[in-house]
Amino acid sequence: MVNNKPGYREIHHSADAAMDVWAGSIEVLFSNALEGMYQLIGISSNLAEDLNLVVLRFSAEDREELLVTFLSECLFFVYEKRLSLLVRRILIFENDLICEMSPFPITGIEREIKAVTYHNIKIKQIKTDFHVQLTFDL
Repeated sequence: MVNNKPGYREIHHSADAAMDVWAGSIEVLFSNALEGMYQLIGISSNLAEDLNLVVLRFSAEDREELLVTFLSECLFFVYEKRLSLLVRRILIFENDLICEMSPFPITGIEREIKAVTYHNIKIKQIKTDFHVQLTFDL
């Protein structure tokens, strides 16, 4: 664990982009992963133009698949709809996710992420802390 404050940081990866994400709850871990992915992309958004709430619902075989599915759907919004999504409320129970998000029009993107990968992904829980390392295909 890097420190007690929830967050994320980019880490060196030879070919792709990678980051460590940590939090005190699984919900905050997912939210931090999304925020970190947006930082890697270098997204600029028009936060003054709040559009209708978006609700995402997913089920998966495990939490790792749930995280990859969640981030991949958010990437779809970035590249296909030109919207960034801000988490308003997220609920995770077992391997199910419901997330209410506010969409904002994207005004700029610095780099493209092609996909969220399953490379070495494992959500670890140590006491009340959660940690995951994510790898993105550039």
